[in-house]
Amino acid sequence: MDARGLEPPFLPSRLRDVLFERNRRSHAFNARVLDAIGRGARAFELEAKLDRIASPTAVLWCSGDRILDVSSVETFARIRPPPTVKVMDGCGHMAMMEQPRAFAQSLESHWQTRANAPAPRVASR
Repeated sequence: MDARGLEPPFLPSRLRDVLFERNRRSHAFNARVLDAIGRGARAFELEAKLDRIASPTAVLWCSGDRILDVSSVETFARIRPPPTVKVMDGCGHMAMMEQPRAFAQSLESHWQTRANAPAPRVASR
C-alpha cells in the first residue's frame, strides 16, 4: 500500500521490470510532454473548449489521483448539459485499471440515466 492507503494493481514481476525499464528510458521525453501540457501554452486548452461539449458527459475521477488532482472535477461544471460526476475512493489515476468493475458500473449507470434524456444540442465551432 502507498501513503494514501491505495493498493497498486497487481503486475507480474517480469511485466513490472519491463515497464520500469521502458519508463526509465523514456523519462526525458515524458518530462518534456508533461511540461508542455502542464505548464506550456496548451496547459489550459481543454478548459477553454469545455463549453463546446454538447453531449451527455460522464466525469469519473479518483480521489487519490496524484497526477490530476480531484479538485479538477470542478472545472467540468461548465459543460451543458451538466455532466454526471462520480469521484471514486480507493484509486489513483487509473480507475479503469484499479477498480474496473466500479468504473464500468459508473459508465453503465451514466448511459442508462442518459438514455431517456433529450437529444444533445449541436455546438457551433
